[in-house]
Amino acid sequence: MKIGLIGIVICISFSSFSQKNKLFNVLSKANTAYNSRDFIKAKNLYVKALSYDSLYVKAYVQLANIAAEQQLFNEAIAYINKALTLESKLESDNVQLAYMYSIRSFCYFNLDKTTESLEDISKAIKLNEENASYFFMRSFMRRMIGDLKGCCLDLKKSADLGNMTATEYLTIYCSK
Repeated sequence: MKIGLIGIVICISFSSFSQKNKLFNVLSKANTAYNSRDFIKAKNLYVKALSYDSLYVKAYVQLANIAAEQQLFNEAIAYINKALTLESKLESDNVQLAYMYSIRSFCYFNLDKTTESLEDISKAIKLNEENASYFFMRSFMRRMIGDLKGCCLDLKKSADLGNMTATEYLTIYCSK
């Protein structure tokens, strides 16, 4: 009886290893296709990766990136929402969470949902205060809603973090 149980455990372990190996192989190919901007192939491969591990957050994030790149913003939001739901159940990496909120913010912005966009980019900033791009994105949103003071504060912070474009915009919008 003990030998039979050991055999089952070994088979399950080998099967699990095999699944993980297949997952990493598919992800490697998907990342290569994504980096080559072959989004159709990359999308198919990320979906295949999810068939091996439906809880793999990064695959959902990459699918959101692909959808956003193709201007399929509602689809991108759906993928990010799935990633955020999964990530909230795990020990969260603040930098990764911030990135997810920034993607969703970008999508909301392109759907003319300024309030939602502003909320998400502000969440991204709370999670990662060292990303100059987040402050830069929020400065535009604040400018759009007429908050010039907030716009200038964000441009200054973005410039302080090394964003040279923010420095140029500071002189245009905030030097009065």
